[in-house]
Amino acid sequence: MSTATGTAHRYERDSVEFARTFAFLDAVYAIALTLLVVNLDPPEAAAWQSLSTLLASGLGWQLLGFGISFAVIAVFWRANHRIVAGFNAITPATITANLVAIAFVVLVPFSTQGVSDAELADEPLTVTVYALNISIAVLAQSAVFFVARRDGVLRDPLPRAPTR
Repeated sequence: MSTATGTAHRYERDSVEFARTFAFLDAVYAIALTLLVVNLDPPEAAAWQSLSTLLASGLGWQLLGFGISFAVIAVFWRANHRIVAGFNAITPATITANLVAIAFVVLVPFSTQGVSDAELADEPLTVTVYALNISIAVLAQSAVFFVARRDGVLRDPLPRAPTR
């Protein structure tokens, strides 16, 4: 059981190892989505008098950050799902590439905290951290595809020129 790159292990799509790996990855995306709610600070009781006071309490800004980051993580999960759907097997290198990618996805709730805090809205570092987090996650997600292609686990790999 070796791949095009000579790795010692290759777990075929119908193996338990393949299923366990992607069940774990899906669970991590779900946890990252769930952790976004931690960034929502419950407003004071007086803020619940009307929708306008509730949103003015800072909750509106937090909900916007939650919504944007929820969509971002969901897009990452869908992209990962599309990539994995094209795998006929998995290798240690593709597992590692996926772990690196989800490491940056799991940081999204943390970086969301900065951009969704109304008191920090004018701080350029919060936006910079969020943008870097998303940018590195995009690069890491792209690496998953390229590692999979290198290891020969894609069912229908495109020729090299179109994938660039």
